This record gives sequence, C-alpha cells and structure tokens, in this order.
Amino acid sequence: MHYVYCLEKNTIEKIKDALIGKGVTGDDLERALCSRLGDLDDIIDVTLFKTA
Repeated sequence: MHYVYCLEKNTIEKIKDALIGKGVTGDDLERALCSRLGDLDDIIDVTLFKTA
C-alpha cells in the first residue's frame, strides 16, 4: 500500500479535500497525509485513489 505523500500532487490534493470534507483538520489532517492510503479506508473511499 502506498504512502499518501508518495502519490502525485494532484492525487494528494484530492485526498486532502476528501478528508476535509469528512471533518478531518489540523494535526489529524497532517497525520493522515503522512499515513498509508489503506489506513484512511475507514474515513474515505480510498478505492478512488488507488494506483497500480
């Protein structure tokens, strides 16, 4: 599973927007953006952001 910060910049922005839309902000948002994509599965639909 990919770390969010290793993804393309536009994908990171989309993930960030999705997290903010779910109410994730501040330090929690920063931690989420440094985590693995699969770790966010309980917050957002990560299938939209998975890469090969």
